[in-house]
Amino acid sequence: SFFSWEEKESPALVFEMASQGTWRGHLGRKKARYRKLGVREYVIFDPESLYLPTSVMGFDLVGNRYVPKKPQADGTLGSHLGFRMRHEGYMLRLIDAATGEPLLTDPEEAAKAEAEKAKTEALQN
Repeated sequence: SFFSWEEKESPALVFEMASQGTWRGHLGRKKARYRKLGVREYVIFDPESLYLPTSVMGFDLVGNRYVPKKPQADGTLGSHLGFRMRHEGYMLRLIDAATGEPLLTDPEEAAKAEAEKAKTEALQN
């Protein structure tokens, strides 16, 4: 959660998850609310690919209106915050724009650490 009255500013980016009961509001009143708050980037993710024209829709605030983000050649959407986004399974995968490497989820980080630990132990034995 982000409380603008505590942070004294608007968030730079907002993500919304589309569902049967929410997608219209994300494209209507919520989008208008975020625009009025000055949210620089707005992303709506449809993990089931059922409700939106594309599974990931992004918008950049230009002046006083949101302009749709254009997908990059690889189908990802870029962010001003240094990452790209793509639909992967039922999640929105974030990719480091500088390296092209995916940002790992907590379970992926834990599995990577466990694999490295096992490798180190195997080399020591």
